[in-house]
Amino acid sequence: MIHAPMGAPGGRRIAQFVTFWLLEEPAWALGAVLLALPILGLRLKGRVAEGESYVETRALVETGIYAVVRHPQYLGWMVMYGPLVLSSPIGRWR
Repeated sequence: MIHAPMGAPGGRRIAQFVTFWLLEEPAWALGAVLLALPILGLRLKGRVAEGESYVETRALVETGIYAVVRHPQYLGWMVMYGPLVLSSPIGRWR
């Protein structure tokens, strides 16, 4: 890991860079998965007719990602943007 005093020139930029790659990048990847899985799950398990949108299900899906969380796309957005807000200058508590 890169260490630089916060008072040193560029220290804050290095800390932001490290925060981005250690916290935000994995959160964006996990969030993207949580956004894509429901589309696949609803299409496969929800008995969607050929040519219709994935939200036009004909069965309640209770397996896969829906066995864990009822609204995985909402969770995906929170996972993606939570670390971004917390690491921004406005979201810092110091």
